[in-house]
Amino acid sequence: TILPIQMQSALKEEEILEALREIHGPQANFLSQHQRLSILHATNNTEKHFHIGTPCGGGKSLAFYLPCVAYKRRGHNFGMTMAVMSYKFLSGHHVEATQNALRGLKVPIWIESISSVADLPNSTLPESLSGESLPDLLVVSLDVAAELFKRFFSLFKVWASKRQFVRLIFDEFHTLSL
Repeated sequence: TILPIQMQSALKEEEILEALREIHGPQANFLSQHQRLSILHATNNTEKHFHIGTPCGGGKSLAFYLPCVAYKRRGHNFGMTMAVMSYKFLSGHHVEATQNALRGLKVPIWIESISSVADLPNSTLPESLSGESLPDLLVVSLDVAAELFKRFFSLFKVWASKRQFVRLIFDEFHTLSL
């Protein structure tokens, strides 16, 4: 049984590091002190906005999935994280890389991806969002995120109030130009 996350159940750094090592091998460690502090904050904070300012390849993507893995290892459900990608090709890249990284874990992580508005049903929720449970990680393109919020904003608010939807991450938005 996976229990909902409780704010008093913050993870210790050792638990986060154990999850990291289960994913990336026994020698895995944080790439930098900045990444370490950012991931600790991302794992134990769902109440405030924050920014992880590291360059490409600096390990920001761990903020997408490491909290989920660490909490599930403890027997808790972290709630859904929606990762919004600035480009459609990034959506597919992140899903593939994350699925590869999480393959073979002791705890299953449910990852869904919607990269095009054309993949959304006309007036109903996508099947992956219409059941009693939500994916652990939903990776979407910017246009899909906009359309989901336009159509179902009140539902996202309900999910957030029940801690079923806990995090909205925007990735690589510094690369956009007008």
